[in-house]
Amino acid sequence: MEMMLSELMDRYQHGDRDFVGLVLGEAQLSGLAFPQVNLKRSTLRGAYLTQTNLQQAQLDESDLRLANLRGSDLRVASLASANLRNANLSNASLVAADCRNANLVGANVIGCDLWQADLCGADLRGTRLKEARLTSAYFDRHTHFDDTFDPKSAGMQFVKAA
Repeated sequence: MEMMLSELMDRYQHGDRDFVGLVLGEAQLSGLAFPQVNLKRSTLRGAYLTQTNLQQAQLDESDLRLANLRGSDLRVASLASANLRNANLSNASLVAADCRNANLVGANVIGCDLWQADLCGADLRGTRLKEARLTSAYFDRHTHFDDTFDPKSAGMQFVKAA
């Protein structure tokens, strides 16, 4: 679904929260507020989302490669199977976010708060996890880390498959 940014903002302000499959690559959305928006399977590749409020947003299976989410609020957001490869998540809040099976390869997570985030099955290779807050974040045997990273010493919680 292609849409102009002005139309997105207008529809959101009038109560529409469902924008599944939206295509907004390299869009300038910095500093805006879109809590509880549904952007599942959307293309936001290279989008500028710095300081954006995306609390409880649904971004499952979305393409956020190279997106700039620096300082954004993604608390309790759903990013399951999202592609965040080489995204900038520095100083972003992903507290209690669902990042199951997300691709975070090469993402900048310096200062990122991932407290209680679900990282089960996520690919975190090439990230600087030692510079992120990972206390009580969840991982499982399918979560991929760099060989030198010890998730337990970072305060992460191992989850056994049911």
